[in-house]
Amino acid sequence: MIRRSSFLRAALCSLVLCGPLAADDEASRILHVQADGSGDHATIQGAIDAAEPGTTIRIGKGRFEESLTISKPVTLEGAAWDQTRIVSTSDSNEDLSPEVMQALSRIAQELDAETQAKLREATVKVYASKPALAIRDTEDVAIRNLSLLRSEPVRQGGFVSSGAVEIEDAGVTIEGCAVLESPGTGIAAAGESHVSVRNCLIANSWGKGVAISVAEAGSFEIVDSEIRNNRYSGISIGSPSPEIRVQRCRINLTGWHGIRYDSSRPLIEGNSFQSTVVSGIYASGVTAATVRNNLFLNSGMSCWFQCGDTIEANTFVGDRHEKLKTGIAQGVQVLGASNPTIHRNIFVSCKNAVYTGDIGGDRPHSKASGTVQLVENDFWDNERNLARYDAETEGMVSVPLPEGNRDEQPQFVDEEQKNFALSPDSPFVEAGIGARDFAPVARIWPLQPEEERMAAPIMDRLFSIQPPASDQDAR
Repeated sequence: MIRRSSFLRAALCSLVLCGPLAADDEASRILHVQADGSGDHATIQGAIDAAEPGTTIRIGKGRFEESLTISKPVTLEGAAWDQTRIVSTSDSNEDLSPEVMQALSRIAQELDAETQAKLREATVKVYASKPALAIRDTEDVAIRNLSLLRSEPVRQGGFVSSGAVEIEDAGVTIEGCAVLESPGTGIAAAGESHVSVRNCLIANSWGKGVAISVAEAGSFEIVDSEIRNNRYSGISIGSPSPEIRVQRCRINLTGWHGIRYDSSRPLIEGNSFQSTVVSGIYASGVTAATVRNNLFLNSGMSCWFQCGDTIEANTFVGDRHEKLKTGIAQGVQVLGASNPTIHRNIFVSCKNAVYTGDIGGDRPHSKASGTVQLVENDFWDNERNLARYDAETEGMVSVPLPEGNRDEQPQFVDEEQKNFALSPDSPFVEAGIGARDFAPVARIWPLQPEEERMAAPIMDRLFSIQPPASDQDAR
């Protein structure tokens, strides 16, 4: 009893005496930056440099032309993603004139691919902007409610690897942000980084929306986000880490692939893919991904070389009956020595639901094994359920399906309105066949002005180009 009374008195004393001090301490860990310079610091970088570890830097409304570097645990918090903009622009005094571009182009024509890439990178260093945000060698960084843009006119000679947001050997959470412009990549993560991206928009990158190359000990998750209008890929993964997750994201309008991964093993779950010019997912090399519960709407999956993925409980909807064709003919392509497990998926209205074939050339693992693990899938209203390329006729031929697959109408909620969720009455709900609880097909984030210049050429490419020949490596 005495001990309890003593403890209560000590606790009460602590609250009375230390409460105001704790409040003052908390207030001292918040810095303000305003666009008119009226905050605690004139610039965001000035506030970062002055901040103690654990400080929250609150950034007001407006446009801030800065290139930020963070190497300590701090939080950047904007007024809202559409009210606070951090824009990195080129600080070079030299203009990249048409004459300079023509001279660089002539020089590049005489160089090999590796040297051309080095020339592009050198050009970017001289003429281009820096990342809007670089985070390195720290933990516990949080970025919230901002728009980040790396804005510059350099657009010739392919895309570059640098990003609007670059993360290396850092622990970072990015929430409620829009990464709206980059000459190369939107968000790039490398080294032993641990990154979480949630409720974000990543759009209008000339190369890749997100590039993940973290080490095996690193991790990366992107959840409940929208990735669209990126010229090459929405997400590219080249990482040995088993902790890569893409979940409940809307991925559409990419000039090549929605997601591309090489010799990686990500979890790709609950996403919707639509209007990706070449493929929704492109898996190449020795892969061991789990691709589960996704909707592929006019957007298939390609497995190259030694893909060993598990592809289960997805829904693939083709454009067989659409007046405007996207050119994506296959639900799943199984190419070369790939041998994925294709289990409990729905294939509807595809020209070729599943296609097998060789990869052009005589590279290792380019010849098809001739076997596909197709188990408990549903095939409905496809021109061919299982197809292979026939060299004699130079065309596609049907192959009998293995036993254990179905041919039943899936019973979607409203196919005419593009609602491909399964009706509660569908027998496939209980059987666990097809995708459920995936990201919505409709746009989540409002279209931004910066996206217009990227969206138009992607749409032109989507409905005008012919898909690459099935035996060629369309990278």
